[in-house]
Amino acid sequence: MKLKVWKLWLLAGIFFLPSIVIHLIDKEYFWGFLGLIYIVLSITTYKNNNKSNQSEISHTVMTDVDIQLRNLIEEGKVIKAVKYCRMVTGVDLKKAKEYVDLLSKENLNK
Repeated sequence: MKLKVWKLWLLAGIFFLPSIVIHLIDKEYFWGFLGLIYIVLSITTYKNNNKSNQSEISHTVMTDVDIQLRNLIEEGKVIKAVKYCRMVTGVDLKKAKEYVDLLSKENLNK
């Protein structure tokens, strides 16, 4: 889902929010919970789509990244290597740290 479409869904959910509150106050729980579920589902759908839309990195770019990361590791700049890995690949901190640790272990074995 694109950002503009999601903003429209969220805006519709916000406009329905007063109606949701009124239904909950009037003890019409079905309509109130239905509105809350609408908002929650729109947010989770947006987050899931953003995770799945990460672009694939080509093999040549990844080999260049590996070379840069190995150079940073050899210079003792592990934190900069993790930051660089995150910036280029878009992975989270844990995965970037694991990847840099794997490369540093390979450098030690050579």
